[in-house]
Order: sequence, then structure tokens, then C-alpha cells
Amino acid sequence: MRNASEGAPSGARISRRALLRGTLAATAGSALLACQSAPEPRPAASTAGSAASSPQAASPGSSAVAAWEELVQAAQREGRLVLAGPPTPTVRTEVPAAFKHRFGIDIDYLGTRTGELMTRLDAERAAGQYTVDVLLTGASSLYNEAYPRKMLAALPPLLVLPEVTDPAKWQVGRVWYMDPEQQYIIRLSNQLTFVPAVNTQFLPAEQIVSWYDLLDPKYRGKMSADDPTVAGAGWNRAVYLSRKLGENFVQTLYRDQQVETSREERQQVDWLARGQHPIALGLALLWRDYPGARARPRLAARVGMGTSA
Repeated sequence: MRNASEGAPSGARISRRALLRGTLAATAGSALLACQSAPEPRPAASTAGSAASSPQAASPGSSAVAAWEELVQAAQREGRLVLAGPPTPTVRTEVPAAFKHRFGIDIDYLGTRTGELMTRLDAERAAGQYTVDVLLTGASSLYNEAYPRKMLAALPPLLVLPEVTDPAKWQVGRVWYMDPEQQYIIRLSNQLTFVPAVNTQFLPAEQIVSWYDLLDPKYRGKMSADDPTVAGAGWNRAVYLSRKLGENFVQTLYRDQQVETSREERQQVDWLARGQHPIALGLALLWRDYPGARARPRLAARVGMGTSA
């Protein structure tokens, strides 16, 4: 973590974090935690394939090749990286496996909600402990908690791969920094969210064609949503709806319609599948595990939903 009077950290720990930051692009927002203490030396990891030792987009003999090879070798000597990301089973297993395959470096994956992670990082910081290297996570906690508290290290000096730094590779024509200094938080994806899911074994999805249809009394007590009272996706979505449709709409939807809230997406999926709450607002991935559940992207399109997470 970065103290107000400190710059980016130095030492072995920076190498493996820089390596990850230079290669991963698989989630909404990314940040590198600064001020890590150097660990005890570890045995070198097994050398990965040839793809690990050269930038994909660099030409032979370029300075990027030398810098990249040095970075990979330093990271392999350290041997392990602690990555905090979403508690999604596929991300938890596939990202570490792919990273290990390419670079020969193990990832300790910490899958947790970002709000809970910020509480942990605050406690560790107060105790002088820094156990997490990189965050791949939703945006709101990075914007509202990690960044103001100066927890993050500057990223530009650590980006090595031309496939990452090439402006043509980015949708906005540059590395997509989201903080005012253009240094600490990178947006890696931009997707449509808040697509309601309906379990068609209990309700006909065809009757829901507008957000305002969800205010029908017949849906009272039949909906669930991610908790909008804490930092995270649920809070983002509630704020978005408030700006688009007004505070009265949000109050009527969540309060008067008795929307059941949860901080666990799996809980929402279970409610959806059992029909306890056959409408789920905001499920991103797990609703697909249940064939009876069907998304209604038309709802998002009608209000121009394009929330980035």
C-alpha cells in the first residue's frame, strides 16, 4: 500500500505484481497495492513455455523484449503472487491456471466481495501487514475507498508488454485509467449489467417489458437484488436507476415492492431457482446455471443501461 509520503514500492515483490499487471485483462477494474514488504526468498518456479519469455507484440531485439525477460525471471524467482478478485468459480480456477501455464508462477487467489476486502486491507494496513498484491475487482470500492486512502501504487512504470501499452489495443485509444492522475486504476472491461432474470417455471417473463412493470403489485415480495446499501454492484445499480428513473422509483421498487436483498449472488441464484424470489435483479453470471431462469435484456435496453462495473 502507498502512504501519502511514499512512492511506488521497490524490491522483489514489485516484479511479480508488475508481471500480472502487464498481462491480465479479464475484469472490470484493476489496481496494484503498494508498500508491500519483501518476502523470504522462494525456490524458483518451473520455467514456463516460450510464450512466457517474450512479449507477444514486441519485435526481436527490442528493448521491450529485454525488459520483459528480466521481469519474468525476477517474478519466477519469487514464485508466487496474491491476487484478490471476484468470488466467481471460473475466475478463481481459470485465471491462476492460465497464469501458471504461461509464466510458471503460482497465484494465491483470494475470492471475496470488494467491500469485505477493503475492511481486511484496512485492518492489515493498521497492523503493518500487506498480504495482497493485485486487485481485479469492481470499480466502486476502488474509486471510493482504495484510491482516497492512498492504498494503490502507480501503474505506468510497471506496464511492459506492447500488447498492453499499445493505444490501438484499447477501446478508448489509450490505457483506460479511471483516476484523475491517470496512474492508479485501470478499467479492463465495460459491460452491460443489471439484466433481470426470471424463472419462467413460476412467472411468464413476456409480461415484463419495462422497468415500470416491476412496480406491479403482483410482483411484490417476488424479487431479489444485490444489497444496495454497501459499496459494490448493488449500490452502483441503485444509484444508476435513481439517476435514470428518479428516487421515487428506486424507493418504490426496493421498499414498497419488498425486494429481498443479499450480499451473496449464490443466495440470489438459489432463491431464483426455487421460486422463492423468481425475479432476480442484477445477476451477472450464475443465473445461467439454472435452465428455468431467463434473462430479460430488453429491460436494460429500454432505459439505456450501460453500467460499468
